[in-house]
Parts: sequence; structure tokens; C-alpha cells
Amino acid sequence: MAFKNILVALDGSKESDKAIEVALELAQKLGAKIIFLHVINVPELGQVPGASEKPDKAIRDRLIEAGKKILEKAVQRTRGKAVASEKISFGYPADTIVREASALNTDLIVMGSRGTTGIRRVMIGSTAEKVLRWSTVPVLIVKEPSRAGIEDSSL
Repeated sequence: MAFKNILVALDGSKESDKAIEVALELAQKLGAKIIFLHVINVPELGQVPGASEKPDKAIRDRLIEAGKKILEKAVQRTRGKAVASEKISFGYPADTIVREASALNTDLIVMGSRGTTGIRRVMIGSTAEKVLRWSTVPVLIVKEPSRAGIEDSSL
């Protein structure tokens, strides 16, 4: 399978920074294009299903600005090394990442994992796990190595 369009989902975490590195290396080796995606989570905007009020404009503007900074940093890291574009979308992160991957005709999704473990992961679920389950294209989950070499299994 040839990977020509790589979607990199970014949230500003250390793991998503590592995902940029991995995607850039792949893009350089494969001659692929990178699309950086930042999803603004709908509940952060106050758009809870059933709520009738519109999100506070100031909150929306702050979240958009934060997303733009994350994307700008990613694009700067690829300058002169790979062709990259960027996009901000709104929605629930896992759903939106999968939907955008399809709409943008990507061949691979690269994203970081925060490594949530134990009961918390079972109760909440992680965006990375949902994308892995729901995606119709391959997904590469990039994890920042822990300092101890093993994960802490505490909550």
C-alpha cells in the first residue's frame, strides 16, 4: 500500500509532537503529503447536545487561536522537508478525525496517544482507541516513551 496523503491529528501534547516527527520521516521517505488536523472539541465550546445556547464567542476564539498555534508549529517543523497543509475542524475528536481522513482522501492517520491506562481508560475511552477502531485507513499510534521504560498503571 502506498501512503501518499498522511493525516496527522494534533492536540498539542508531547505525544502529538512525536507524531509530527514520525509523520515527517514517513513523508520524506515515501514522498507523501502531510495534512495536519486540529479538532476543537464540541463540548469545550459549550455545544452540548440538547443545549440551546450558542457557545461563547470568546471561548471559541481562544480555542481557534490555540489550534492555529499548534498547527503553525507543526507546519514550521516540516518547512523545506515535506509538503504540508493544515486544517481546523469542530466536533468530537475521534469522529471528526475519521470523517476528515475520509473527506481528505488520506491513506494513513498518524496520531499520538496520551497513554491513559487502567480503569479510567475503560470508563472514558481514548480518542486514539476510537480512531483505531473506526477508521477505514491504517492508523499509526505514536507513543512518547516513558522515562522508566514501562507505563505507570495507576490512575
